[in-house]
Amino acid sequence: NHQYFNAKILEQKKGAVIISQENLEANLPEVIMKLTRKTCEQMAINAKLSIQNSPCEIIYKYCLAVHEG
Repeated sequence: NHQYFNAKILEQKKGAVIISQENLEANLPEVIMKLTRKTCEQMAINAKLSIQNSPCEIIYKYCLAVHEG
């Protein structure tokens, strides 16, 4: 369920909407109908702001820590 928990972080920061696979057909039309250009832009901004570190930086720091001991 790691994908769910990653998505949950974005949802909490108003950068995504989670729809479970079993509810997709029933809920997707409603979610799409509520979206506006402005809300999509704001969600994109919120998602970008929620990024704490770049993946490259995280991997580099991990490799450095492993290498150093």
